[in-house]
Amino acid sequence: HEQNFLFKMTSYTTHIWSTNKDNLTFLSNNNLGKCDKIEKTIKLLNTTVPLLWVILGTITNGLSLFVFSRRSMRRSSTFTYFALMTLCDFIVIWFTSFRDFLVYKFQIYVSGYLICRLHVFIFFLSCQCSSWLLTAANLDRLVYVICHNHSKKWCNRRTAFKVAGIIFILLALMNSHFLYFVYS
Repeated sequence: HEQNFLFKMTSYTTHIWSTNKDNLTFLSNNNLGKCDKIEKTIKLLNTTVPLLWVILGTITNGLSLFVFSRRSMRRSSTFTYFALMTLCDFIVIWFTSFRDFLVYKFQIYVSGYLICRLHVFIFFLSCQCSSWLLTAANLDRLVYVICHNHSKKWCNRRTAFKVAGIIFILLALMNSHFLYFVYS
């Protein structure tokens, strides 16, 4: 006899239904104690994990930005990509984890027609920018290794900023639909 459980969590209650082949029944109060433990565990995780991500992410990205912006590394195109990627990661952490922490810990909802759209747009733009900047850094190193004679022409800080700008503009255009079609 196979039995599955369906969970439905709302902000006020948690409902558990037991399903088998023949019927769908609401579980008795005896099993609701287990549900309360699950709900408390989920609430604890929702309030602590985002805060840990914010703290650890801010510290580690801050250290990375400090290292990548040192005078000796600022001249390298690769470290320019890494510094810009670190800034994108900062944005992702603060736009997601800090928002989740505010929602689950203090029930502070950042909402509104424009803010909701900007939140989604900036989140996706930052995530994708971070990935593409890492790709650009890898391609930069590939060009440096393969075309060592022409590396000064292509593998410099100025070119890195141009490539990063092109990546940003293309991704902003690709994600611009979020500014029009996301509903709050």
